[in-house]
This record gives sequence, C-alpha cells and structure tokens, in this order.
Amino acid sequence: MKIRVHSWGGLGSQLFTLAVIYEINKKIPNKEIDLVHHTAGVTKRFFELDTMLDSKFSLKVVNDYKQTKDKAKNDSKRLLKKLVASSAKFILNVTRVSINLDTTPNLNRIKPWTLEIRGHYSKRQIEKIFLEECLKFFNKFPTYPEGISDALTVHYRLGDLLTITEKSFIAPHHLMNRIIEIKNNHPLNRIIVYSDSIEEAKNRLEKIFEIFDIVNFMDSPTQSVIQSCIESSFFLGTNSKVSIWIVKLRDHLGLQSQIIK
Repeated sequence: MKIRVHSWGGLGSQLFTLAVIYEINKKIPNKEIDLVHHTAGVTKRFFELDTMLDSKFSLKVVNDYKQTKDKAKNDSKRLLKKLVASSAKFILNVTRVSINLDTTPNLNRIKPWTLEIRGHYSKRQIEKIFLEECLKFFNKFPTYPEGISDALTVHYRLGDLLTITEKSFIAPHHLMNRIIEIKNNHPLNRIIVYSDSIEEAKNRLEKIFEIFDIVNFMDSPTQSVIQSCIESSFFLGTNSKVSIWIVKLRDHLGLQSQIIK
C-alpha cells in the first residue's frame, strides 16, 4: 500500500518534505511513496527539486492554486467547508489513516494502513545523511558572483511579504544593526545581499554602502543562492525557510551563521 506525502510551498518547504520522505524510506524501506506537491498557497508554487527526488519515489503535482477573489460573498460556505474538513481530518488522524507531522512529529505513528502524511515538517530534526545529500545537490549549481569566500552574504526575503497581511518581513533597522555587529567583529570588506525584491532591498538597506567596500544586491536562482551562501565567510538570514536551510547546512559544515526571526 502506497503512502502519500503532501507538500506545499517553495523550495525551502519542499526540502523539509524530502527530508520526511528520505526518513520514511529509511524506516520502512519497502514502502512505496508518492510525493504529492500542491501549487496552492499565497502565490503559485511549482516543485523545484525534481532532480533531487530519487527515481523510486513518484512525483504527483496537484494544480490547486486559486487567486483570492471576493471572500466576503462566500464566508458562510467557506466556514462550513472548514468545519467539515476539520472533522474529517480529526477522524483520519485518530485512526492514523492520515498523520499530521506538525502535531505529531514522530514517524513511529505510521501504521500499515496509513495512507498519507501532511504538514509543513519544518520543526522536525533533520538527519545528517539528508544534509549530506543536500550539500551534494546544491554543489552542482554555480555561485553568483564567483569568489565569495571572503564575503558576508545576506538572504533578505521580501517579495510577497511586502503585500500580504498574514506575515511580515524583517524590519530594515534590525537587519542593519546585525550587519553592523557582524562587520565590527569580522574583517569583511564585501557584502552580497540576495533578495527577491532588489530595489526594495536597496532602498531599505542603503546604509550598507557606507560600511562596505564592495556591495552587491542580487536576485539569483534559489539553488545558486543557497550554494553561494554556503561558500561565503559569514551568513545572515531572515524569516525564510531558505535561510533556515542555509543555516542548517552551514552548521553541519561548522561554518558561522546567524538568523533573524
């Protein structure tokens, strides 16, 4: 009997999903596993780790992203659907047909009749063997720019955080204070800020140009951002799962990192 592991979100979230799949495969080697990726979310998210997914695992993509329209007109219907869904999920979790790993992170709860695993998986301990797999995977991607071993790299997530109300981005003055602190304690003349909103990042962090000899603001493919940040002298991350993964990988290598939450 197959087990489906559901995935939502961008590359950082997808890595947490893969970590769960690798651990299930280690625990139950003969279990067939489907990775079910949902495009639904605040923004439409596609699966970005096809080449990291072992061929023995199947990938199924569910195109369930819908742009938010007039919610007010359907509030009663949405509330009823949520109540029905919550009741169904409760029953499925109690019987262990479906397991939510956010509320019950222990994989020992998996039974022969378990059909699916759900959750964001971000609070689970990541095994060293999976971190090694990640390092091998990201090492295939080029760094932008090259020769950054003597630089401070910063991953400043803005993007949809500039417009959605459910979450907020790290305040620029908090980030600048930490950057200045790192600069005062480490002889770094170069800083590279990776962001999904370059102009916004430049405007909010303009004081950087006064304290570093070389300043780069870059919007690069996420895989290359991760590899670049792994190779740099010091890394500073913000409230992003990508930042969390960079810190995990650098910690595994014994490299210095900080993260602002």
